[in-house]
Amino acid sequence: MTFLLLLLLLLPLLTPGQVNMPSIASSYAGALTGSSVQLNPGVVASHDGISPDVNLWFQGKVVNYSCNNNDGGLCTLKGAPGKGVLYYKPYPAIGTATFGFLVFTDGDAADGGGLYLYLTNSNTPVETVVCSFIDNVADTSGGAIRINGPGSSSWGLVVKGCTFTDNLAGQANGG
Repeated sequence: MTFLLLLLLLLPLLTPGQVNMPSIASSYAGALTGSSVQLNPGVVASHDGISPDVNLWFQGKVVNYSCNNNDGGLCTLKGAPGKGVLYYKPYPAIGTATFGFLVFTDGDAADGGGLYLYLTNSNTPVETVVCSFIDNVADTSGGAIRINGPGSSSWGLVVKGCTFTDNLAGQANGG
């Protein structure tokens, strides 16, 4: 018992710079619509187990995510071979979701390698603020960002101060 407790106390020291994936997945699961979550700098590269096509799957509510980068650290969300970085579908919730000061990188998906937005109405816009989309790939469209759904016209996404570097799409809108 003492060994297990010691291991649990030392585990954060053994993996510096890693953001615990279950904490991100559970922060969304436990959040109320309209709440905000600040992530500590680090890298999230593991799969939340919800969809085989994407590392993080957020559906059913509006939650704002930003990086607590007061010390200059980055919050990096990574994809994997055959997996996009983040799928976001707020339905049936309404409200604006904001993703701020995040890095979406190494996504590899059929559509939306970095960020796949499925918007169902004009009451669920998304803002990306000072985010970076780097080295994301989509087989068809939306290397960096793919917007789809009945509410996916141009009013569905606001991009402020973001950078797009080396994102590719096989057919259109590589980003």
